[in-house]
Amino acid sequence: MKTKTNKKNKYLWIFAAFLFVLFMLFESVFSIIAKADETETQSPTYTNVIDDLEKDESFSVDKYPAIVDDYSLQVIQIAESTDKELFVYVYQPSKVTKPLTATTIRLATPAVGVDSEWRDYDLSLLSSHGVFDKYKVNGVTVKESSVRYYDITAIHRAFDSTIDTQTDFNYDQTINEMVFKVAQLWKLETKNGHVFYNVEATETIEITNKLVGYIKYDEGFKFYSDTCDSHFVAFSTDKPIDTLLEADVEYYTQSYTWFTGSIVGSSEPTIGKPVKQFTTLGGENASGSNTGDGLFGKKYTWKRIESVKDFVADEKEDLNLTNGNLEDLEKMDWILRFAETSHTVTVGQGTYIDKTLVSSVTVLRLNFVTQGETYNLGVVDNKQTGSDEPFAEADTLFDDFVEWLDEWWQGLDILSILLALLGLVLLFTLAGNIINVLLGFAFKVLWWIIGLPFTLLGWLFGLFRKRK
Repeated sequence: MKTKTNKKNKYLWIFAAFLFVLFMLFESVFSIIAKADETETQSPTYTNVIDDLEKDESFSVDKYPAIVDDYSLQVIQIAESTDKELFVYVYQPSKVTKPLTATTIRLATPAVGVDSEWRDYDLSLLSSHGVFDKYKVNGVTVKESSVRYYDITAIHRAFDSTIDTQTDFNYDQTINEMVFKVAQLWKLETKNGHVFYNVEATETIEITNKLVGYIKYDEGFKFYSDTCDSHFVAFSTDKPIDTLLEADVEYYTQSYTWFTGSIVGSSEPTIGKPVKQFTTLGGENASGSNTGDGLFGKKYTWKRIESVKDFVADEKEDLNLTNGNLEDLEKMDWILRFAETSHTVTVGQGTYIDKTLVSSVTVLRLNFVTQGETYNLGVVDNKQTGSDEPFAEADTLFDDFVEWLDEWWQGLDILSILLALLGLVLLFTLAGNIINVLLGFAFKVLWWIIGLPFTLLGWLFGLFRKRK
């Protein structure tokens, strides 16, 4: 019995050890899960928009009523976080019945003695309550200085066809994002660990009319079609401009390829992801051009910044501007030629197209002179895309020759035409006689060359007979 008891105890110990191992495994897994849950609960969280706004004793919800047909966005407050993030608080009157979300905000973070540089920053919606929204400004980090400035020009939201209206031009246009003026200069100052806020109105310039498109320039004869697309934005503003010195333009580009063939059929176009582009026009970037490197190619050079009046005077002879083009341009004061892209079409077993799409064009800053005063202002401007078709096409060398021939022909009178025709008849007659003489001479020479071996053989045969 003792032996059986020992065996029984042995099995109990083994079973207890087995349970202990299982318990330890379970504890380890539970510990891992618990730590994962703990990490998730420690992820960054943001306070509620209404709680933030009510920290200001002067804030009252009654000042911001719901208005069903007011689709604007209004910046009413900003704030900085301890993590050096920037927040903006937006009043959207129609939010209860027509929720709208801001997309980007246009602001500068100027330093004393340095010209402001405005950029569009994406917004992330963090919290909503009634007609109020709280956004994080992506890409902005709070500066270390004790005094910080935020010059906010405008805020944007996506175009909504149910409440917004597109522009009316002969040349097709598409508004991508609507703009709403802010014109606020915020000064935040840190004293004794507390941040003090002060806001005042700031000056802006607003674009009131706008046209986006491109002009097509042929690069000359190659084994494929190659053209240069010169992209432009024409506009007028709510302030007079005597001389436009500089301009900042932002836009998006996308690669576009498409192939079609008689055997494989047509493929769907391949369009790349939008890439944000930025350029400053003026100064060293005062002019642009195509290459004109093909056979019989014609090179053009243009000004980056030009008044529409000068543009029409300079380019009307070289561009096929229709009455509709001119009618659209008459609504504008200035034109910016901000980018050039290549457009190739290769024809072989099929047709292959490779080009670049340009969209969401917006003007960020204008540096200009009016009545002797120089201004550097943020621009209140939407984001707009032009037609897929060229606004105009530049003349090629062949077009120039045809135009010259047409002008020469139109300039002739009846007597000149008759004399020209008589001259052509005489020229062709003389040319025919010359050709006949040359052909006769060439035939005689050819005949002499062909008969020369036989003449030599006859001469040698005669010489041989004499000696014999």
